[in-house]
Amino acid sequence: MKEYISELMGGKMPTLEDYKNKRVPDPDEKSEEEYEDFGKLICSWGESYTWMYKINHKGKKVYPLEILLNNTIRLSGDQMITGWLQHLSNTTCRTGNDINNVINDVKNETINSFIKYRYSPGNFIFWPCQGYTINKARGFSLAIRDRIDLTLNSLSRWEDSKNGNYSGYVYLGKRFDNEKEYLSLFGFKFKNFCEKFKLKPFLDDNGNVIDLAHSKLSLDSDGNITGEIITVSNNSFNGDFPEDYELYLNNAIIVINKRNELLKYLLV
Repeated sequence: MKEYISELMGGKMPTLEDYKNKRVPDPDEKSEEEYEDFGKLICSWGESYTWMYKINHKGKKVYPLEILLNNTIRLSGDQMITGWLQHLSNTTCRTGNDINNVINDVKNETINSFIKYRYSPGNFIFWPCQGYTINKARGFSLAIRDRIDLTLNSLSRWEDSKNGNYSGYVYLGKRFDNEKEYLSLFGFKFKNFCEKFKLKPFLDDNGNVIDLAHSKLSLDSDGNITGEIITVSNNSFNGDFPEDYELYLNNAIIVINKRNELLKYLLV
């Protein structure tokens, strides 16, 4: 797997100090090479897609780029697992205070590993990018706080509710209702969505979404994810910052790297 260090960072990996001093671009921004490689990896479903380039007043391409899928669906890239590091310099917001309260107790090795792997294909996905999107909604939801595990569980609940198999509250339900053309690509099946995007590392053996804030994941001798696996439940949607932030980052590193392995064979 290629290592991607965005040209937006001048060819160097961001450091913790860069985040504290707000010298890091939006984490969803990529170089042209990164976006196109990620697009080939993750959108290689056989559907036709073309890149959409925005040109600024200086004649340069504007990032992030967008994909036009099947000539109708506009998608843009997103980092799935956030570390909230971009909030370190903003102590006036709730998240900024949360992360500043815990960051000094986390090993530098853990933080640096997460920073490195968050810029790899294993942490990348494409969402629709028109209007008030799934991606925006999950970021502004106080219950979800931009967590991909809670987002995926919400999508699973949405499918179950449509089939009459779930009567509880569905977070992001209205957003999924508004993206039926996109979700039709997967036959409105959560299982198909996960298969298309190679999201098996985010699921337990029964196809339930792993709670990345409370599980204690590890790898066995064969490289399979094991450990104390806790799946997402109603209690997961409490809007709290991960109580054990280092545990959350370590779990993120494990699932991102495992997904990178699943994407390797797609590289040309």
